[in-house]
Amino acid sequence: MVDFEISRLNDLERRQRVHALAGLAAIKLPVNALAQVRAQEWVGQGLKPVDALHLACAEGAGVDAFLTTDDRLLRAIRRSNLARVQANNPLPWLNEVLS
Repeated sequence: MVDFEISRLNDLERRQRVHALAGLAAIKLPVNALAQVRAQEWVGQGLKPVDALHLACAEGAGVDAFLTTDDRLLRAIRRSNLARVQANNPLPWLNEVLS
């Protein structure tokens, strides 16, 4: 999902910076059937399909946190009370982790 979202960035310089940052990831997990089913549940909660699939993949991977700067997405995730992973903005999350 990250690769797909990066490929959609119009600004070439930004795409290259984000691609380099994504390259720091220790592992990459493919989208699987369980994630696709879970993403449909999230779409039912009002998430956009791409956001829903990204979140479903994160849940399936058992990550510690799903980080996004999309405030609308964060509100929708928190409002649902269905998340199997902590959803947060990167800056508050980092402050919490470092303190």
